[in-house]
Parts: sequence; C-alpha cells; structure tokens
Amino acid sequence: MVAARPPLHSLTSLRFLTALHVFFFHLEAAGLAFAPAPFRALASIGYVGVNWFFVLSGFILAYSYAGRPLARRVFWRARLVRVVPAYWVGLLLAMPLYVYVCFFTAIPDEQAWIGAMREHAVLFSVLSALLLQAWIPAAALSVNNVGWSLSAEAFFYLLFPFLLHRLAANTSRRLLLLLLLFATLSMAIAGVYVVASPDGVAVTTYDRNELVWLNVLRFNPLIRLPEFMIGVCGGLLMVRRVPRQSWATVLVLGGSLALLCASWGSARVPYPLLHNGLLSLPFLAIIVGFALRPPGMAFLEWPTFRKLGEASYSFFLTHGLVIAIYFQPDGKPRGVSILEIAACLALSIALATLLYHAVEQPMRRRFAKKIIANPGDPLESQTG
Repeated sequence: MVAARPPLHSLTSLRFLTALHVFFFHLEAAGLAFAPAPFRALASIGYVGVNWFFVLSGFILAYSYAGRPLARRVFWRARLVRVVPAYWVGLLLAMPLYVYVCFFTAIPDEQAWIGAMREHAVLFSVLSALLLQAWIPAAALSVNNVGWSLSAEAFFYLLFPFLLHRLAANTSRRLLLLLLLFATLSMAIAGVYVVASPDGVAVTTYDRNELVWLNVLRFNPLIRLPEFMIGVCGGLLMVRRVPRQSWATVLVLGGSLALLCASWGSARVPYPLLHNGLLSLPFLAIIVGFALRPPGMAFLEWPTFRKLGEASYSFFLTHGLVIAIYFQPDGKPRGVSILEIAACLALSIALATLLYHAVEQPMRRRFAKKIIANPGDPLESQTG
C-alpha cells in the first residue's frame, strides 16, 4: 500500500488567492476603476488564473493518484460529484441574467457576439449544462461565462486515467523533457495564431469575444490540454523526487517575479501568448515551491485560509454574477470606492461559502460513503 502523502494545504489556500485575482480582473474588465495603476495592471491579466488552475489541477491529480490503483469509473464519478452539482447551481443562478442580457438589452456593435447567444440561446444553454460549450467558439461564454474552463476541465478529467498510466511509465528525465515539450507546444499554437492572424486583426485583447479563431485558441479543450499536462508531469516528478526544502523560497519568488513582469509588460506581450500558457512554467514553480512549505508562509495553512480555499470553486463560479448585480456595469469606465469593492467581495464570499456547505460538501460526503477508501485516499484529502 502506498503511504499517504502530506496534504498540500497551502495550495488549497492559493486557489482562493487565484480566484481573487480573477475577481479583480472582472472588475477591471467591467470598466470599474478601483485602484492605483500598478494594481490594475496586475488585475488586467487576471485571465491567467485559468492557466494557473489548469496547471494546478494536473499537478494535484498526479500527486494524489500516482502509484495508486486508479479505478476509472470511481475517479470519473468522484470528479462528477466534485464539479457538477455546484456548477449546475451556478448555471441556474446565472440564467436570469443571461436571458436578460440576450433578450432585453440593446447589443452594442462591439458586442455583436451576444447576438449569437440570443439566436442559439436554447442550444447554448444545453451545451453549457452538459459541459460541452468550450468546444463551440460562439457558445463558450454562454450562460455563466467562467463555465468554459469547467468544460475544458471535464475533458481533462476524462483523459486523466489514461494519461497518468502512460506518463508514469516514463523516466524522470523523459518526464522533464515532456514537460518542456508541452510548454513549447502551448506557446507554438498561440504563436501560430499571432503570426497567421486568421481573424484578420493585428492586435487582440481579452474583450474581442467576436473573433472566431481567437475563441478557438482560448477555449478549445484540446488546445488548452498542454497546460494540464504540464501540471501532471510536474506532479509525477514531485512524487518521485521531492526537491530540497531550501528551493521553496527560490521557486516561489522566481515564479512570482515572472507573474509581476508579465503584468508590467502585458501591453507589449501578445495577448494570445499570455492567455494560453506563457506563465505555465512559472506557475508550476510557484506550485512546487508552496508544496515544499517555504518559511514565512505558514499562514496559508491556517484554518481560515483553508476554508476560503475550499470554497474557492464556488466563489469562482458565482463571483461574476455578484459583480454584475451589485455594480450593474454599463461598460463605461467609472470609479468605485474601496468600501463598495469590499462589500461586493464579502457578498461573493458569503454566497460561495453557502454554496460550498449546502451543495459541494454534502455531495462529496454522500459519494465518499459509497466507496471503500484507503487511509489518505485522494478523493477527499486533496484538491483538484
């Protein structure tokens, strides 16, 4: 029997900090001026949080399941219970706003892509409910726009039992080469888009949701798969040979510096590269660094931070809805006070906590009672 691995509580807490980054990105994207320029620059690349989640998901799953028997049906059912109930509740909460935006508001010329959602509202809603929307460029942002990332994750989960078996058969040196290959592949695909410019647009940004090929690049699960694979390779390498604890601070600081440099230079870095995995390796460095428990970061393992991390999935699913209802953004830049931001954030956390305790946790416990789990079984001891 494989010994239970230490739980990575600090990574659970970091999930909330990443979701918080996405929260501030959506404030910035809504044109709500709320902070000094350097902070807003960091918030403006909050979309890279999904890149972080993809790498983290692969890392945690590999760390949890490597070297253990993996029954595919049990794994898939565990992922289904972990993801789908809260996801469906998020869809139901977002549906009234989706209907209102599609059918009861004027569509500006720069947001003509919403017209496709109006025309195919029923189809796109069904695709979203089935976690298939990321495969259709025009449907990816329908109903609950953050849901496209869960559509991609569902595809990753489907493949994971097969991928783990094949990747685990490689030597550590070959795993490292594969990790670098996946990082290169991710950048090469984005680079081809930048050079070829299939949408006929010289400069792309996060709000160009009407560009078909840009949406394929950003949302298609096959194209985003290399980011998940980087995490899987990193998790397998971590299990085989844990780096020295003295590397923890170096890895965290190095990865964090890369993130700050990306925010400062985001205007000069092609958006497709930054969106699609330019920071995958720095993110993996941060993940490994925190897994090694760097000195001075013990606060991330405090119960309060862990509880926020546990509710981060529900927070990710619902924070956009809270922002839209609280501020009713009209797309025009305007200032908001710190107190307004704090109140909106508090409401988002409260809703996420309620959803976690009322939906996520009961469903996971119900599923756990139906299986015979080994001590330290990864179904409940880790996050993914």
